[in-house]
Amino acid sequence: MTAYPSPANWQKAWLAGDSIPQRFFRNQPFDWAAGVREVGAWTPLDDAAVEEWKALLIPHVADAGSLAPIDQLRCPDALVVVSGQQAGAGLGPLYSLFKALAAGRWAREVAAQTGRPTVALFWVASDDHDLEEVRRAAWLGGDGGLRESDLAADSADGSRSVWREKLDSAKVAAFLEEFEAGTPPTEFRPTVLELLRQAFIPGATFESQFVRLACRLLLPLGIVPIVPRLRFLRERAADLLALEIDHSAKTNANVMAQADALRAVGVEPLLHRRGNELNFFVDIDEIRAPISRREDGLLVARSPIDKGVELASWSEGELLTLLRSEPGRFSPNAILRPLVQDSALPTVAYVGGPGEILYHAQLAPLYAQFGVHRAALLPRPNLFLLDTKSTKALQKLGLSPESLSTGSDPTASLATASSPLLDKHDGQAAAVEAALAELKKFLAEEIPDQAVERSFEKLAGAATTGLERLRERVAASIASRDEERTRSAAKLRDVLFPKGTPQERILTPLAPLLVNYGPGIVARLYEEMPLRETEFVALSLAAISQPAEARVS
Repeated sequence: MTAYPSPANWQKAWLAGDSIPQRFFRNQPFDWAAGVREVGAWTPLDDAAVEEWKALLIPHVADAGSLAPIDQLRCPDALVVVSGQQAGAGLGPLYSLFKALAAGRWAREVAAQTGRPTVALFWVASDDHDLEEVRRAAWLGGDGGLRESDLAADSADGSRSVWREKLDSAKVAAFLEEFEAGTPPTEFRPTVLELLRQAFIPGATFESQFVRLACRLLLPLGIVPIVPRLRFLRERAADLLALEIDHSAKTNANVMAQADALRAVGVEPLLHRRGNELNFFVDIDEIRAPISRREDGLLVARSPIDKGVELASWSEGELLTLLRSEPGRFSPNAILRPLVQDSALPTVAYVGGPGEILYHAQLAPLYAQFGVHRAALLPRPNLFLLDTKSTKALQKLGLSPESLSTGSDPTASLATASSPLLDKHDGQAAAVEAALAELKKFLAEEIPDQAVERSFEKLAGAATTGLERLRERVAASIASRDEERTRSAAKLRDVLFPKGTPQERILTPLAPLLVNYGPGIVARLYEEMPLRETEFVALSLAAISQPAEARVS
């Protein structure tokens, strides 16, 4: 029996001050100052890096002035707060948005308290070749039902980084048509549709659609998307990957030792190594291939789809030469990606979810191994966004928003009313019948009169018939109430627990969030989002969509 059966349990224990998780981390929860103390000298961005980054974003922005935060990274005193996620279709699941907004809020706090320029970055993990993680946009139709639109080409097999994978034009057209027909005709729907059409232009990749949507929704808040294939990031990563060529065995040994340490305290680690891997990939004919060390000492790139197929092989020296001459072909895996980020940027803190927090428990020794500063970890907020339907459903079920704090479906514990209420009715009816029996006995013993006896029998017959009819009506009334409760519970699950999972892991921000409340709701959510809560928080979208002065009044 594990003490921490899931990453969420592990994170909750850390947030609650449990000393066991704390020994794996360098900072207390929400203590970003630990990251400031760790950040040392770094190489500020030069003109070429700034212009390259801006050139990537300019085609996606409405106002070039929104790119000003990038210029702050020319300063040697600059800091960054980073979050990130795969380049999901339609901006990915809601928690991607929550992470980005939290990074922005934390960056604002760091800047205010340190007086140093601090930039919020969202690392669009478009190197990732796990197409299943990004290919579908999930949204709620006007009927409240879950819709999922697959935007990837049928021929895509998950062997290429998603920055190379183009959206399927026919699927995009079908999605836009279904989205327009299947969402409520709100005043905001035309704007959201236009956002999508601009993001899903012909030739758009999963990376470009994500970056365009992020630029339109996040850049106005000072949250800047960054993609790992920028040349200056590849070049800055090359030194760390060069060390990995020599020391991959030590990297894997450290990761596996941490895995054993986690198992010893009752948590199953998420990162697994065999020991012969290099913790980065190389592009070979656009295939993102993992590399491992063969028994003869050669370093071999294999197909990510068919692990038995060798695509290329090198000696250590040959691979190092290729890395130095073509750094753009190399990308880190999940183990080295955080270290690449923190070696390339002055990262004071990273905002992550429960899985990422657990990842970092295994990465602790690597920061010393590679000589990289270790950023503080900040847990992303866990939110339920309550629209009008889900708010009404909670009320009908007699539940409060606080009932969602554990992240579990509160309707699962609601028993149907039929059996207990009917049992109570039947008990009361039995008491009436018992009272009549006592009355009959009293009359027979104390007032033995045939006229009285006939009157009683008439009363008793009417009472029996009346009780039977009453029970039928009570049962029908309870059934009707149960049916209404069942409908309300189903509506609540559709909005808050699609697929039986909290909405933040399934739904994109597209609908109902943006369609029902408009793109401006993102700025409202940015301001209203709680940063230091340790449980799920339910936010009323209707409430936060109103100006603060209106809410006060």
